[in-house]
Amino acid sequence: MTTDDRLQERVLSTLDLPNWRDLLKRSFEEPDWSAEGGESGRTAMNRGVSVLRDILRTEGQRHIAVVTHGNLMTLMLQAFDSRFGYDRWERLTNPDVYRLLFDQGQFQRLDRLEMTQSL
Repeated sequence: MTTDDRLQERVLSTLDLPNWRDLLKRSFEEPDWSAEGGESGRTAMNRGVSVLRDILRTEGQRHIAVVTHGNLMTLMLQAFDSRFGYDRWERLTNPDVYRLLFDQGQFQRLDRLEMTQSL
């Protein structure tokens, strides 16, 4: 098992935000916006996707499990399917498992797996 700091959850803000859900929604709608001390959605997305790109460049890797937090995972999935945003984040279950299929490094398909389904 390898850990990668790039998969740490995104910091929305360094402030205590009672309206954090509204600001999270805004961060999905305005990917370059960030709250005080926080990371923009685009920056977090690029950070997470860089992990996937590095994995795809690794020879001999066929099946890889990547584990992260819901906000970052949703942003990473949004990079491959624009339908992922705040509403999808809001409906995440714990755990939630998605499969990304690539062919020769090119994205092909994204599927949500049921927990009874085999990886």
